[in-house]
Amino acid sequence: MSVDVRTKRYKPGRCDEILKWKPPNLNSVDFRLKITKVGGEGMLPQTVGLLYVGSYDRPFAKMKATKELKLYDNKIIECTFASNSWVFMRQRVDKSFPNSYETAMAVCKSIQEPVTKEILLEFLDRCAQAVQAQNPRKHPPDPDAQLMPPPPPKRPNRAIP
Repeated sequence: MSVDVRTKRYKPGRCDEILKWKPPNLNSVDFRLKITKVGGEGMLPQTVGLLYVGSYDRPFAKMKATKELKLYDNKIIECTFASNSWVFMRQRVDKSFPNSYETAMAVCKSIQEPVTKEILLEFLDRCAQAVQAQNPRKHPPDPDAQLMPPPPPKRPNRAIP
């Protein structure tokens, strides 16, 4: 969602002119959690949390169903990926739907190939250098340019007759 500053209206969807960045450890996906018993022939049934995205009928992933997690059955939950498994962070009471499949896949890619703060700052540095190289100054910068400008000239006092 974005806001058009000219009309002050919300626009649903994404805005490709804005870069959204999070530290890799905070990358997360919003899933619909469904607590389910699974098991095959000759196996004891096991309770798991199936994680759904978009409007898909097939689960995107699964996680261990803990006592705490069972409280969030059929709710939207936010999870991060650590140590090769999805980890519950919190319930998303502000959301009615899980992330789309495309968003979930993009988050998974950013977890596998993280953009660190250092990579981002290095990229911005290179961009600034490229802009500077394209617009070289004819004269060296004035060292006084950063100083506060002088006050405006004073008007002479006029006596009122």
